[in-house]
Amino acid sequence: MRIEYRYGAGNSDAVRKFASELVTLAPDVILASGTPSVGALQQVQLSLIYGDLSGFPPTILTSGTRDLFLSNTVRASQAASGRHCR
Repeated sequence: MRIEYRYGAGNSDAVRKFASELVTLAPDVILASGTPSVGALQQVQLSLIYGDLSGFPPTILTSGTRDLFLSNTVRASQAASGRHCR
């Protein structure tokens, strides 16, 4: 068993960074307390936009012009481009 620990000390930027790091580790269990920590983890787990994309494999994002997820596909592409992903 391995235990990873992060403490944001009320710093919302640190909490988001730590949430992204923890989700990237793909643990079996994440235990979080406090509204900011739980909120940050929910954002990271639900969207690539908030996650750490370093080491992400080459990916093709496709969407049609009438696709329900078009705007999310565009946001994910912009997030990946802004983080120097190819």
